[in-house]
Amino acid sequence: MKAIIIGAGLAGLTMAAELSIKGHSVTVYEQNPFIGGIMSHVKKNGYEWEQGPLMLTGFEKGGICNTILKELQVEYDSVLCDRGSVFNDFALWKPEIYAGPRWRKNKLIEIFPNEKKGLDKYYRFYDRMVTIYDIQEKLELKENFFLKLQLVINFLRIMKYSKLNSSSLMDLFFKDERLKAVYTAILADLCMKPSEFTALGIPSLNIEQAFDKRIPQKRGLFLKDQCFTYIIGGTERITEGLTETIKRNNGRIMTGCEVIKVLIENNEAKGIVLSDGTKDRADIIVASGGAKELFNKAVGREYLKNDFLDIVDNILPMEAVFMVHLGVDTDPLKYQKSELCYYYLTYDIDNAVDKMRNGIYHEGDEGFLIYVPSAHGKNMAPDGKYSLTIYTVAPDKLKNGNWESKKEVYADKLISLAEKYIPGLSSHITEKLIMTADEYRKLTHLDHASFGGLVPHIDKKRIPHETPIRNLYFIGAQSQSGGGVSTQIRSVHMLARKIMR
Repeated sequence: MKAIIIGAGLAGLTMAAELSIKGHSVTVYEQNPFIGGIMSHVKKNGYEWEQGPLMLTGFEKGGICNTILKELQVEYDSVLCDRGSVFNDFALWKPEIYAGPRWRKNKLIEIFPNEKKGLDKYYRFYDRMVTIYDIQEKLELKENFFLKLQLVINFLRIMKYSKLNSSSLMDLFFKDERLKAVYTAILADLCMKPSEFTALGIPSLNIEQAFDKRIPQKRGLFLKDQCFTYIIGGTERITEGLTETIKRNNGRIMTGCEVIKVLIENNEAKGIVLSDGTKDRADIIVASGGAKELFNKAVGREYLKNDFLDIVDNILPMEAVFMVHLGVDTDPLKYQKSELCYYYLTYDIDNAVDKMRNGIYHEGDEGFLIYVPSAHGKNMAPDGKYSLTIYTVAPDKLKNGNWESKKEVYADKLISLAEKYIPGLSSHITEKLIMTADEYRKLTHLDHASFGGLVPHIDKKRIPHETPIRNLYFIGAQSQSGGGVSTQIRSVHMLARKIMR
């Protein structure tokens, strides 16, 4: 079988590796002069930065992504990680002396003593949900009747919550808006309101190991909780490993090649056309990237049914990000207790999301995060120096003005806000690189800089991997898999098995 893959981001490279290692002929076409997409690093004068804080699930030894990547002959090293959460009037940092897997619950009871009953209920719900997540992962790798039965039993116990959104769930458990924000503030990172996100997804965004890597992963004889890792040397190690697998199995990766058209005959994908007019025919086409860009332009609306076009027309992309990448000559971890901390400076998530969708940038006043990638990658900074990223979510386009004219002012504002937590930061800067929505539109070739894919909105349908065009498949963060590094690898692995069957 001959396959053409459009896009050499994580999803495209994973699919190419899956198919090539099974002996199929694979060609990957990538518009950029480099591979990796959002998994690539940005580099300047000896410094490297990842595209944000990539705490990854499933990449630990024995994790689901680790298992899949081993099958694809990708080798890498990882290290467990965790993060802190700082709010306006309290902070959640792991205790210096390990205090067990429920230290956060106990700390929250201390801060919010009137919410003890609600916290008890939340953590019973949490335990059921993480059990379900673990069973689902196991079933992705291997069918098992006993596990299916356990999945049903656990789901029946939380089914009463299944029709709730996250806002309703928080109202059910808690009264204090500040406590609700502990579990929902991270939704702003996904550019969504708590009322738009399923209640059953809240524990997945608040895995307890994410806040204390000392919490044991194993739970009982058969089950384990999720944990988070960083890739030593940065996320490029993964895309580099996939590239080696593709080339080792005679696959081709063609950079600097823009696919402008998918050839369709009798409702079947037959090949592609490049911007220079070159045509390449294949048995299947697997495309990643932007949904509107693919289906409205490269495919053509005339080949698609109305119900499918309705999904494409009504997708809700996330917004962009604003990143200030710094090289510094002092260790930020002298002041920040972990490589990553979220600084949540508002409890009104709905208002924050509304402003972002309307082009109003909060300038860091409503929150940001500080991330130190050189802590797990010596290659990320020259000897004696450190790489650091200050990151916020931001509108794709500004209501007033534009990113190019305002980025320096906004960068200085973020640095000044960060100095509250890393004293004297501005006097230790040795390098600076600013990334706005403009840069991310160029990197991803999207009309709208949707950094994490589509908003996982409970009322929005996702675009399926199998399209109405025979032998044309759609993958990546704007497909049914949704965003996230782990979800890309897992969903492509399952789709590749289906294609090969």
